[in-house]
Amino acid sequence: MKRKTIFRNIMLLLLSFLIFTCTDVKAECSTQEKTNLIQVAYNLKFDYELLPNEGNNDRSFSLTISNFTKSIELRYGYSTYKYDQQSSNSEVVKMEEYFTGGNDYKFNIYASSNTNCKGEFLTSKTVTIPIFNSYSETEECQNLKDFKFCNRWYEKEITEKEFQTELKKYKESLKQEQIEKKENRVKTTLLDNIIKLYKKNITLSVVATIIIIIFIIVTIMLIVKKNKKRIRIKIDI
Repeated sequence: MKRKTIFRNIMLLLLSFLIFTCTDVKAECSTQEKTNLIQVAYNLKFDYELLPNEGNNDRSFSLTISNFTKSIELRYGYSTYKYDQQSSNSEVVKMEEYFTGGNDYKFNIYASSNTNCKGEFLTSKTVTIPIFNSYSETEECQNLKDFKFCNRWYEKEITEKEFQTELKKYKESLKQEQIEKKENRVKTTLLDNIIKLYKKNITLSVVATIIIIIFIIVTIMLIVKKNKKRIRIKIDI
């Protein structure tokens, strides 16, 4: 009986040892590990790309996520995006969904199964997709890159009437600006020519200046003398 008890105890110990060694004991998710994972999640970078024109103005965008690591995964809707070991550029993942301009999209990031914090929420990121301005590709905008309504991205939708009205105003302002530039250029050129002529003929300019001064002085003296003569005549009378 004693022998059977010893044998049973040995078998129990063996069984316990096998269960312990074969069971995957998950380590605790420490605060430090989670903090490090949050930092990794913050480093995710989102890049949007405008998709080709398919005959309408409602252009869609695709999103690419870079700086992915094995330690995190991103969830959006029913999709989960992870580090792609099969890809030649594993750190970059292209999302399958298409996105519309003028909207904000929120993405949640979690710790992956490669960490002790599997499934733990780390952070969320919001990506703002700009509104594509279809007028930026029109013929009118090809030579008007500084016109605000020719910008590739704009903060709101632009109506045809609004675009044409503002375009007319902008073209008129450009014409006025050209006229003012031309007038200023003529004035500047005339003044520059006078200064150049003066510098080039410095001796002649000095002589001319002296003659003008003498002429002014003589003229003043004649006027004064003439006035004195009139006063004397009046007194004699």
